[in-house]
Amino acid sequence: MKKGIAPAPVRPVFREALHDLIADVRRAGAEPIFVIAPTINAAENFTEIPDGAAVFALNDPAQYPELFNPEKHYDAWHLNEKGAVDFTAILAQKFVERRKAHESGQLSPRDGLPAGFRRGILRHLPRHSEALPSRT
Repeated sequence: MKKGIAPAPVRPVFREALHDLIADVRRAGAEPIFVIAPTINAAENFTEIPDGAAVFALNDPAQYPELFNPEKHYDAWHLNEKGAVDFTAILAQKFVERRKAHESGQLSPRDGLPAGFRRGILRHLPRHSEALPSRT
């Protein structure tokens, strides 16, 4: 499991739905952020999220081994309470990192941001995010 599972390409109908969703969110004045949750189901291990949308990919067991620990799963598809706490802490930290990257003017694909990411899209995130506990 350390290497993960093979990625699943996004099917054309789903890709079109993602493009529509991205457009709808932007029309509402916000920027979408896609979260790829930890999974052992190859059909849910999506890749090829449309360009220009931010992605927090938490589906790499080498990078997030705590999310793939069997003791933190209710079943093969769902985290239990301990796993959910870890997942939420990691996801919150991703938002904190994103906010800090935006505020410093340094946005990077390493931080879960696509290469073509525009400045200014984080204006909808609360400034209180720095108060979140750090991931240790």
